[in-house]
Formats: sequence, structure tokens, C-alpha cells
Amino acid sequence: HPEPQKPNPTYFNYNPASIHGPNHWGNITVLNSTDNYWHEFGFVENRCNAQDQSPIDVCTKPTRDCKEHHEFRTRRGDYNVDSELMEKQILHNKLRVVMARRIGEEPDPPQVDFAGIGSKKLDMLNIDIKLKSEHTICGRRFDGEMQYYFFHPVRQALIAIAWLFEAQPENPENEHLQLLIEEFQNLYDENSKLCSENENT
Repeated sequence: HPEPQKPNPTYFNYNPASIHGPNHWGNITVLNSTDNYWHEFGFVENRCNAQDQSPIDVCTKPTRDCKEHHEFRTRRGDYNVDSELMEKQILHNKLRVVMARRIGEEPDPPQVDFAGIGSKKLDMLNIDIKLKSEHTICGRRFDGEMQYYFFHPVRQALIAIAWLFEAQPENPENEHLQLLIEEFQNLYDENSKLCSENENT
């Protein structure tokens, strides 16, 4: 997508050659309001810098090893892909699924049991899907990337898990991911119809 001529202070992109790209993310304004998605967790300051932020080439970092007993285990929860409890959003730089926040013992959002970070099960906050991948492995950029986000209430920190996509005709079909793709397609079709109706009125 071309850069807007007059971008708002929160605009950013992933183009390394752009003044709004990763090397300049530290200059972006972070809103202390509900317009800032992470506001509910108290993140109202820009924490980006060229050393610690995404995108990361995992060929060279992180340098620490992941211990065997740190294995995490996913738990499906009670939300269905087509449920209103999973809000689909088509954003300018990603597809996002926002999980309805827990309001009691049930229903359970999707969860991950993190064995090595001093916490048990954490509720998933959202899923981000980016095409092509944000991260690379030894310089190789993959066809896509899916990121799961969580909030650690003790450390007051976000935790992200990234999955890299490699689309090949011989790969087995991922039926569950296909359901999600179809949900985004339906949302796109609905929005396109509304746009056409507005243009004709």
C-alpha cells in the first residue's frame, strides 16, 4: 500500500526504506486513549527501538536456549472461529482477531500454558496475521506470519508467539486456518458491498 500523503502521528509501516519503517518506530506517537489498542494494559509509552523491537532475524537472536521443560501447551477454549466472541478486523497492515475478554469462569478464551515464565494458563488477547512474514530466519522471509498475543499480569508484559507460514501446493490443507480465512473473506465482501452502496447514494 502507498504511504498516505498526510499520515496521522500513529502511522507506521514495515518498509525499511521508509521514514515510517522499523528504524523510525521510536518516533511514533503512542496515544494515551482507547485509540491505542494496548491502552487497557497500561502501555502508553513508545517502547520501540532499533535493538529490541520486531522484526527480528532469529538466525542470530535471541541467543539463549529454550529449555525442554519450558514447552508451552495450547488449550482450545470455548470460542468458535465464526463466533462474535472473536472479532475480525481488516487493518492497513494486518488481519487481526480480537478475543472477547474473560468476564467469569466460563466461557474460556483460547489459552496457552506457559511452563517456563512463572505463570500457568494465560488467555489469548488477539491473533495477528501478516503477509509476508514480519520476522525472518537467516534472512529468509516467509509467505506469512501468525502471532498470538498474551498479557502476563505479574510481569506486566506482553508475550507473543509467532508462527511462520510456508505456502506450498504439496502441503496438507490447514482446515482450521481455512475457516478463519473464509471469515475474513466474508468480512471483506460485506465491507465492499457497503462501500458500493455508499458510492451509489
